[in-house]
Amino acid sequence: MPLASPAFQARPRATEDVSPPAARRRSHFSPPVECALATLRGRAGTEGRSGFSLDGRPAPLRAIIREANRVRAALGHRPIAYPGEAEARGVGR
Repeated sequence: MPLASPAFQARPRATEDVSPPAARRRSHFSPPVECALATLRGRAGTEGRSGFSLDGRPAPLRAIIREANRVRAALGHRPIAYPGEAEARGVGR
């Protein structure tokens, strides 16, 4: 007698992380920061525990958001909304 029917599928345990690898990689960043890092791909990343880098140099997060918005505008995409970035809010245009 078979132990389980063909229609039976074991569910993962609650303690297992079943999210895709991309979701696990930078899950501690906010969605706007995730979007900026994804937009800039290999050009931006983390530097140490709390810093960021852009094109291999340390950079403030605001500079990364600004550059990501510049790239997104060139591609015809909407800007990333981020506090202090007037372009994302449509101010000053």
